Amino acid sequence: VEEDGPQITRTALDKQKKRDRQSREAEKARKAEQAALEMAIMQKEKDIAAQELLLAEPEVYSSPERAREAALSLKNMQDALEALYDQWAEMEEA
Repeated sequence: VEEDGPQITRTALDKQKKRDRQSREAEKARKAEQAALEMAIMQKEKDIAAQELLLAEPEVYSSPERAREAALSLKNMQDALEALYDQWAEMEEA
């Protein structure tokens, strides 16, 4: 009797199929999370651009209180964007 190599039991084959399926599912989830993060980054960048336009409007910068509020809002948006970029970088490294 000639052997083609090591014989794999049905149980071992089932376990391998399960590991493969779990690996595919984990990769699919990671890609979905990455896509959602990229969308959040794009939205935050749009929000920042809109806030920068708002800051350029004369009625905003002519009012110290409105200008201060708009500038603080812009800073908060920029901080949030930085956090999103950090998450994205961590995801890319994993």
